[in-house]
Amino acid sequence: MLPKVLITRKHPRIALRLTKDTLCVVHRVKYLDFIIPCQEPSDYVLVIPYDGVVVSREPMEPIRWFGTNELSIHALLGSELVLYELSVNPDGKATYARYKAGEEFLRGVALRGDGASAVIDVVKSLIDNYLKSSFLVYSAYIRSTVNRNLVNLSGYKVMVRGRVRVYRGDGMLIFREGLGEEESISLVSTVDALDDFRDKLLMLVRASRVIHDIRLGRVGHGIKVLLDMYLSNEAPMMIKGR
Repeated sequence: MLPKVLITRKHPRIALRLTKDTLCVVHRVKYLDFIIPCQEPSDYVLVIPYDGVVVSREPMEPIRWFGTNELSIHALLGSELVLYELSVNPDGKATYARYKAGEEFLRGVALRGDGASAVIDVVKSLIDNYLKSSFLVYSAYIRSTVNRNLVNLSGYKVMVRGRVRVYRGDGMLIFREGLGEEESISLVSTVDALDDFRDKLLMLVRASRVIHDIRLGRVGHGIKVLLDMYLSNEAPMMIKGR
C-alpha cells in the first residue's frame, strides 16, 4: 500500500515540486486551492500503512507518468472527507477530480506518531456523518490489532456463544471475537443509544494499534447469523424496556 496524504485545517498545505516550479495545494476550509509559484513550507499529514502517522514539512515529489505529475490527496473539509486526484501536465496546467471518501481511508492505519490526532479527527467526522442518516438500527465493524488494556466494556451484561462474547446494554449490542492481539468487533445500536455507540466506536479506534478494516453500517461476516438470531429474540424486549 502506498502512503496516504492528508491535509486539514491544522495541517493545511503541501508544496509540490514540479519540473519547472513549485505548486502549493492549500486547505481553504471547504475546498482546496492550487497556487503557482509557491514559496510556503509544507505542513501536511503522511499516513504510512502499518507503520505510523507523521506530520511532514518537507516538499513532496508527485508521481510522474509519461511526463504528467499525479498525486492523490485526502482532505478533511469541514465535516467531510474528500479525495482529490490531482494531475499536472508538463505545461503546468493542473486538473483534478474530487470524490467523497469514506472509511476505506482508515484501512492499514497505525495510530502512532505526531499526526495521529488528525486521523482521530477524520474518524469523528466519518462517524458523525453516518449518525446523521435516518436509520432505526446503526451498526459498525472494526478489525484491528488492539491494546486490550484500553478496551473498557464494564457495565454491560456478557454472555459467550462459541468464540464470540456478546455484550448487552441499553439499546446496544457488541459482538467481540479475537485471536491473539487481533480482534473483530461489531456494534449494533438503536437510535436511543447513539451517544454510547459513538463513544464505544471511538474507544475501539483509539485502542487500535493497527486498523485492518473498518466499516460503518456493516457487521462482521462471521457474526451475521448469530446477530440475526440474537436480535430476533432479544431486541423487542430490549427496545420495550427503553
